[in-house]
Amino acid sequence: AIRAFRAIVPEQKDRIHINADLDGLAYIPYMIIGYLPLWYMAYLARRPNTHFLRIMILPIAMLSAVASSCRYYFNSEPNIMLGLNWSTGLLALVGVGRAIRYAIPRKGILKVGEIEPGLFKDGSTREQIVSWAPAWLYDSVELLATGRGLGWEFGEGVYIPPYNKPLERNAFLRATCLEFAKYFFTYDILETFLKLFPGVGSPEGGSMYYSNLAPVPRFLVATCIHSAMGYFVYAMFQLYYSLFALIGVGLCRSDPASWPPLFSSPLFCASMHELWAQGWQQLLHPTFYVWGGYVGEMLFGRLGLLAGTFFASGLYHELSFYTVGRGLDSAPFVFFMLQVPILQLERLWRQVTGKRVGGRAGHLWVLFIMFVVAQPMIDSWLKRGYAGCLMIPAVISPARTLLRWLGYWPQAW
Repeated sequence: AIRAFRAIVPEQKDRIHINADLDGLAYIPYMIIGYLPLWYMAYLARRPNTHFLRIMILPIAMLSAVASSCRYYFNSEPNIMLGLNWSTGLLALVGVGRAIRYAIPRKGILKVGEIEPGLFKDGSTREQIVSWAPAWLYDSVELLATGRGLGWEFGEGVYIPPYNKPLERNAFLRATCLEFAKYFFTYDILETFLKLFPGVGSPEGGSMYYSNLAPVPRFLVATCIHSAMGYFVYAMFQLYYSLFALIGVGLCRSDPASWPPLFSSPLFCASMHELWAQGWQQLLHPTFYVWGGYVGEMLFGRLGLLAGTFFASGLYHELSFYTVGRGLDSAPFVFFMLQVPILQLERLWRQVTGKRVGGRAGHLWVLFIMFVVAQPMIDSWLKRGYAGCLMIPAVISPARTLLRWLGYWPQAW
């Protein structure tokens, strides 16, 4: 069993190392080919009478996606390419979840109002949106690209934050360009800021709890780093979402209304229920539901749904580090599994008092969970080099360019 596992997920020393040269780039097509079975499953999920074929292809699609990410390793010294390796690991894990989702429904993946792929209840069919792409290609790419499932049956009931940009196409593109620029600079500043901390900012990683400091300054410094990491992750999601929105609306001619805001003011949520259901991004919720929530709900009802979903979330975040050879740690699992009793406590509060958790006390409760209870999880990531990996190359980094010009950034990268 171990040999079979290592055939798909080799140890880091046995992986094919890809260097930043022409010879290394020649391996990129092989990584892309590994996702063709998943794309084919997305195509089949939008075609009738393909359930048996999708079930047969499922193990191939899952193994191929994992192998395409785990058999290769982007190499550099020092290992500043950890971010790229980590991203490919995340992509493979999302691919596994989507392959399972595409395989299960007997009728395929339906849009809201459809009775079978491409045919609505009133007998109409969808008009072709772009002239340069055949319907079968657009259908499969659209399904692969959807995160929250907006407009699809599996995404019904997902919370949509209020729109904060105009829905006229040209105005939407202008607003999204400004949003992209805003989060690019924010992301760059925060990445640079985190790399200034000894250990934490190195590719090898280090703890945000500096043992040479007294307890109070140590906690304050750790909280500062923790807060920067939280907003760094937030800005990362916003940056890439803006980029994909520009591609989706500008190139693929999708409706601006299909790109609602990703977040709903997570810092101002007044309960953990509100944070997880509305405040934080919902892109990965369908993946977590497939990985654990579905089985948990079948076995133990609502409580099983919660436990399975948060277990899948912890597993997802940890396996992404395992795929880049940084091992597993219990802290992220503990944090995500703690959300189950936390949410149950909020529910008990409502049953006993007749009031939901909310107001100023609820806001402080959320801040305590996210800025104190979550610290061991963030520290676990930092000790494994998360903040030290390269996100924005120095050549296009305004913050690092400025610091080098001022003489405060000695690193070559």
